[in-house]
Amino acid sequence: MQFMELFAGVGGMGLGLEAAGLTHLLSFELGDAPHDVLVHSGKLAIKMDLRDVGNAVLAMRQVPDVIVGGPPCQDFSIAGQRQITDRAKLTQHFAQIICLARPEWFVFENVPRAGKSSQYKYARALWKRHGYGLTEAVLDAQFYGVPQRRERLFCVGRLGEIDQFLLAELKSAATKGMVVRDILDPKRDDDAALLAAGAFFARPWMGKAGEPSGRGVISIDEPCPTITRNRHEAPGDAYQRHPDGAADIKEAHILTPGQVARIQGFPTAFDFKRKKQKRAAEGWPEAVVNLMVANAVPVTMAQRIGKVIFDRHHGLSLPKLGPDFTDFLLARKRKNPKSKTLSDRALENIRHNTNRALRMCDGRIYSDIWRQIAHLESGFDKTGKPFSAMTASVQSDLRNAIIAYCEYRADAKRFPPSDWAPAKPLARDLRLRAFAKPVRRKRKGTELAPATPHPITERIGKTVTWPPPYRPGSLDPELSALMDMFDPYDHDDPYIPQPPAIDPDEAWRPEGYDRDDYDGYYEVDEDDESGG
Repeated sequence: MQFMELFAGVGGMGLGLEAAGLTHLLSFELGDAPHDVLVHSGKLAIKMDLRDVGNAVLAMRQVPDVIVGGPPCQDFSIAGQRQITDRAKLTQHFAQIICLARPEWFVFENVPRAGKSSQYKYARALWKRHGYGLTEAVLDAQFYGVPQRRERLFCVGRLGEIDQFLLAELKSAATKGMVVRDILDPKRDDDAALLAAGAFFARPWMGKAGEPSGRGVISIDEPCPTITRNRHEAPGDAYQRHPDGAADIKEAHILTPGQVARIQGFPTAFDFKRKKQKRAAEGWPEAVVNLMVANAVPVTMAQRIGKVIFDRHHGLSLPKLGPDFTDFLLARKRKNPKSKTLSDRALENIRHNTNRALRMCDGRIYSDIWRQIAHLESGFDKTGKPFSAMTASVQSDLRNAIIAYCEYRADAKRFPPSDWAPAKPLARDLRLRAFAKPVRRKRKGTELAPATPHPITERIGKTVTWPPPYRPGSLDPELSALMDMFDPYDHDDPYIPQPPAIDPDEAWRPEGYDRDDYDGYYEVDEDDESGG
């Protein structure tokens, strides 16, 4: 499974996806310092402005399985100025690149406030119109392997799926919240000093003059606040101690740049090309590196999300059947008063067939039921037996099970739309089709479809009823006229092109002999002595 990374930064999301088993193909980054770090770390990276959507797609040279990226969030972030500029439109450009390249998967990451912007609404509508099913959720990094309170909006899209198809799996990937103590190594000098202090200073909002500042002294048994570019800086003279601080400000440890990077999930050996000396010619200043670290996606968090995508892509994980699926089956059965109540054994058989059908569909949940059935009929079970080799009764049970499951997932009460879905459906509604059976009208006597004029009937001079009424014991003359009209053996019809008649005695002649100028090509000149 291969991926490309847009707005890569220093490649935090890419490192996490590689740790999850995906293969890196290409990264795009416009900034000088992040691009230099990417190349230094061995990544193939292109320095390009992604506002040039067409050239960006052409530069890919191939369509990967996944395209990931987190457009700049400064215009939406609480820590920023919260003023929408041209930089916010990069979210729209990201969506346009996705829809032009059309990978099977994509991952979009940004701050939660971005989901309320018009730029994200545009991107979401564009993805839906191009057939992507979207799983949208705000995830907190402290529950995904990072000792940091960092909420981010993730949108995972896949072609042909229903919305929120991966939500349960993303929630299941969360574990117990991590704290700073979990990543400390007592053999390292800086970590030993932090363990001895028991608390560290995380630069908070300074507040107004004379008022207590934000809670800046944090215990190592808590997660760190969201990493920013100045999180590791020492407190200034204007800092006012917060009453809920974990320790006195003089006793608090000041985080080192290496500790900040590890709180973001970067490995200890990762090289950000820091300047070894303040005036060194090579490397990047400390402020530039701190900004790159703060803007990165936490590596371990990206690894957890990438593992969920990897398992579903290869059919290693299946949608789980919740306990309410049984309630849905019972309620579905009650709607038909002629049917019998399902026994416990019948319910267990349906759940077994549903899991078997989902496994044959590689865990996919299509928005189109006919694509779902087509995938099922082309699939194999876990023993390698194809669907076509199964008995008719087994095939019927599997089809009915997958249809019931699709109805279950289409139930808006059990699976409500995401908080970012529009209140009104789009003009081109891509929701799951209704499974209601078509109404078959019973014929009463000789009543059929009403008489309608047909162009063919103009050839017999009048309008007739089509389809013709059935009259037992006799054949309607108008029907006979129409049957004669469509007789394939009637070659006298001037409307039907007739093959040329060939005299059997002249069958030896070459093709084209009946042309007026045929003999002229082979006319012999009497003055020619050769006779040629």
